[in-house]
Parts: sequence; structure tokens; C-alpha cells
Amino acid sequence: MWQHRKLIAIFYKPLLRGNLVFSILAFIFFMVTGWHLVLFLLFIKAVGYTLLVGYQYTMHNNIYFYYRNIGLPVRKMYAYAFMFDICAFALMFLIYISIF
Repeated sequence: MWQHRKLIAIFYKPLLRGNLVFSILAFIFFMVTGWHLVLFLLFIKAVGYTLLVGYQYTMHNNIYFYYRNIGLPVRKMYAYAFMFDICAFALMFLIYISIF
């Protein structure tokens, strides 16, 4: 993974804005409802991931050939991108909990 970090950043760049929107939406939902519906946060994130993968698959499908030619499977690139997003969301969540 470490040798492909620049490629992962390039792959994640179109997904970043959408993931931030769904992260903020889930975070606001948590602030409004509290701990009662915490698992719904994961549902919001999963819907966001599904919509973003569908968007990238339909609008930017030529990018997959580039990564396949390099030898990186697209599923692995999505896994790295979503792992980074989950870690960023968890960090944001933990910072909010430690402050309040």
C-alpha cells in the first residue's frame, strides 16, 4: 500500500468531496439524535459509498483501465479509499466525543 500512496490519493480525489458531504451529514445527524441511532450513521455512510461508486462507475469509468494496467485492482483501490474515509470519520467522531 505504501508504494501506491500517490495513486490512492489520485483515485480518492474525485470521491473526497462526496465522502465529506456524507460524513458531515452523518455527523449532524448524530449531533441531533444523540446515541439513540448510532448505527444509522453507518447506514448513511454506506448509502454515500454506494452512490459515489455508482457515480464514478458511470461518469469516470475510463479510470479503471489505468489502474488495471498498472496492476492494481480497482476493488483494492476502493478499499483503501474507504478505509481512509472511515478512519477520518472515526477521528472526527472521537474528537467530538472528547470535547463534549
